[in-house]
Amino acid sequence: MQINDVDENGNVVGYKAPVKKSYQPTAMLLDPKPRADTNFTAANAQPCGGLPKGQVHYLQAPNSRNFVMWKVLHPSKVGNCTVRLGSGNDEAEFQVLRPRDGSADAEGKFPCARQATPYEGKEFRFPKNLACESCTLQWEWETENGQIHQCADLVLLSTAVEDCAGKCQNSGVCVNGECKCRDNYQGQYCQYKAAVSSRMWIWFIVYAFLIALIALVVFITWQQRSKIQEFFA
Repeated sequence: MQINDVDENGNVVGYKAPVKKSYQPTAMLLDPKPRADTNFTAANAQPCGGLPKGQVHYLQAPNSRNFVMWKVLHPSKVGNCTVRLGSGNDEAEFQVLRPRDGSADAEGKFPCARQATPYEGKEFRFPKNLACESCTLQWEWETENGQIHQCADLVLLSTAVEDCAGKCQNSGVCVNGECKCRDNYQGQYCQYKAAVSSRMWIWFIVYAFLIALIALVVFITWQQRSKIQEFFA
């Protein structure tokens, strides 16, 4: 700060304190993928800010566990979230989903998006009795400037998929109710060590093919040489 003039009391004449920039609370739903043209900043109407249903990017089953994730660009000090799931066009028809960590109150609200962060989220369990070909997951963010609604479209299979979360062994990963095993393991829960991994089988087949090809070339060459020797004999 450069001081150009000071009054008799020692105060800087004409000095103005810098104005601190203020931002609108801004956060965006990441997973499931939100509808196209979603407004991440302005308060909007429930259930989905007036946006029509979009493409389905998420396939799951009733009673499955799912992680809902969002990104916070500009936080809200009083931010609270509510996650709902339904198939209608009115928020009243939706079922409130409560985080599995018990952080929600009696209405299903929980503190969220109060600090800027690239990843924030909660795990939820979908209802047992809800199956639909066109479900809507609603993420509601309550800020000092009003409520911001963002929605994602998904399909809930009528046949429940067994929940394998926490059952996959040997670094296997649970994907849609099925354990995806590493190359060296197999079985429903990746509990068995494979005798030979699939990658090793591929290399074995390639190696055997090359050996056979070399043997064939040697055999053809030997036959040709024998014929030439017989011709000049």
